[in-house]
Amino acid sequence: MIFLPAFFLRRLYRYKGDVHFSPSMLGQISLLILCAFPIILFINGFFLQFLSHFFELKNVSLGVVRSGAPLWTQLFFLALVPAIAEETLFRGFVQKTLTNFSEGFIVFVSALVFAIFHFELQNFVAPLLFGILLATIYRRTGSLPAVIYGHFLHNTISILFLSWYNDGMIEAWGENGFVQLFGSVENFIMVLLLVVGVFAFLILRKIFVEMEGKYRASSQEKQARRRVKGKDLIPFLFLVMYYIMVCVQGG
Repeated sequence: MIFLPAFFLRRLYRYKGDVHFSPSMLGQISLLILCAFPIILFINGFFLQFLSHFFELKNVSLGVVRSGAPLWTQLFFLALVPAIAEETLFRGFVQKTLTNFSEGFIVFVSALVFAIFHFELQNFVAPLLFGILLATIYRRTGSLPAVIYGHFLHNTISILFLSWYNDGMIEAWGENGFVQLFGSVENFIMVLLLVVGVFAFLILRKIFVEMEGKYRASSQEKQARRRVKGKDLIPFLFLVMYYIMVCVQGG
């Protein structure tokens, strides 16, 4: 539903130069995703706590992960397929179409559209933050396979985390005397994420500075510089309408 139109649009606009991937990117991107995960989890936790005061939250992803499906099935349909399809669209087409705008604008719009496409308020902040991370990686490296790998790794970590964070774990941790000092398991985890997140942020910043000098020049050379006209976004708008209609019918 997403990949085929996005692939067609990339071919139509002859977008090339972003399918390179070097082994040196693997370690950096893996570390970026690992460091960003607790930060995104922490900020999203506060957002969900705020929303919980207004309406009941339903974690659809949690139900899917704990449905009893084999792990390889979850990794294929919930990690690999979304990574390929969504990155081909949001980074490989949307972000590449906006090449001539300022970097901040490109990163934010790409991430914003990515978050809006989830069509769920409680599932907005995490995709927005993650979208900013992926858009920045794509901007720095100019590599579509790099962000596909990063997206897949993040989805895999999320699946494993949701499998681990269950009622049994919460009950077991709730009986721990040290955890009880924080009032609840949720409070303890938030404090833990905050501490880990501070160090993770420093590592993130260091890696992005290194990537800035290492990949930026070659990335800018590989990205097609073209003036975007209003009509260039028409295919994307049709794709948005198509996706909304399919989601509405499915719901």
